[in-house]
Amino acid sequence: MGHDGTMFLDSNALLVPSNRIVMEVGFEGSVPPSSSLYFRGSTLYIDKQDHWEPIPKFQPRESLIPSPKMQNAISYKVTLYPTQKKWLYLLDMPSMPIDKSTLDRDLISTVKKDIKDPIHYEGHSSLGASYTQVLDDITYKASTQYSLSNNPQTYQIAQKLKAQYPALAQRATAIEDFFKAQALTYTLKPDALDTNNSTDSFLFDKRKGYCVHFAASFVTMSRMAGIPARLVTGYKSSRTDNFKNYLAVREKDAHAWTELYIGSQWIRYETTTTASFIDEQSQALLNQKNYPWIEDLNIYLMYVKYQVETWILYYSHVRQMQLLAYAKSHPTFIVGFVLSILTLIFLSFIIVSYFRRPIYSSKALEILQPLLKSLHKKGYQRADKESMHQFLLRYQLENPSTHIAQIDHLYQALLYGNTKDNTFAKMKMSIF
Repeated sequence: MGHDGTMFLDSNALLVPSNRIVMEVGFEGSVPPSSSLYFRGSTLYIDKQDHWEPIPKFQPRESLIPSPKMQNAISYKVTLYPTQKKWLYLLDMPSMPIDKSTLDRDLISTVKKDIKDPIHYEGHSSLGASYTQVLDDITYKASTQYSLSNNPQTYQIAQKLKAQYPALAQRATAIEDFFKAQALTYTLKPDALDTNNSTDSFLFDKRKGYCVHFAASFVTMSRMAGIPARLVTGYKSSRTDNFKNYLAVREKDAHAWTELYIGSQWIRYETTTTASFIDEQSQALLNQKNYPWIEDLNIYLMYVKYQVETWILYYSHVRQMQLLAYAKSHPTFIVGFVLSILTLIFLSFIIVSYFRRPIYSSKALEILQPLLKSLHKKGYQRADKESMHQFLLRYQLENPSTHIAQIDHLYQALLYGNTKDNTFAKMKMSIF
């Protein structure tokens, strides 16, 4: 998704949704609305046809870090799990760098070494969709560059919009309207694009894709219409995975969006909202919950775990004394705390026991397990591709037994015959 400084449009762009937790975020107040949960990862400018890249580091850009307007200022703590990359993720728009990290002029935060262990940091952001910045020559050139020989259909439409709408903001809205008029479909499994003319291929031919295709095409068309534009990749979370002030960000939340430079400001555009349709398979994959009640319980348990870990991580003598003073004056707090820990242990035990229990292909095979374990101790084990009947018959030939023959008969009857309700009981009695 571009978290290593690239974003692919070819077969490497295929997305497999995963519920794996990427990071956990604890807010000082309530979790912000979903429309503000953009975690910034990489900023990309250079179109390489099959992928996008950032401005090369060897190009001397001014190190000026923009100052977002401190409206809707928010503080939060992040636990980021190992990524084997150097990128940290902060809510748009970060207002100050994290300790021992670098925040560049594109508001991208990185550390010196790859993150191989969980890392904890505190972020400060202004929840806005734009920020003011004066563009240097290199950034301006990179954000306006496009190929004159590629995407001729897109170029023709962009030139018409450029002539029709002198104001950049109106022109950007017109581009959004054009995307909506193309009846585009959001899908996680799009057909391959012609990477030599990826925007034309997406807008006029395939008309199917997901965030990377929408965002990249929007950037290309905006540049052709005379608006500086760039790509941003990261994570777009929602409040479906939150409990109180806790938010879990998953791998499937990986996302790409667009920023346009209008009125001396970089303004975020959520290009996937221009899709007219979403295919059923993609909708199901994005909203998949195998066992909703288990996942809801899991969010609660993760919230408790995160609170305990955060409390220990940021523990201090002052807080210790405050906690002791509070406990002395509120005895019910201690009782509640102990009961919560015991409940957490009990629920964890039940969930682990449930998922660790053996799963058998049939109830008859489950009933047969004690006998199979007994035969295994005697040195008899079922061979590969050997049916249960063949295995039991082999044992009977070496150890003649009407008892085993009866169990074999009942087992076959349970699998293939018209059995009565008491057949399971008979088989259990024969084994035990």
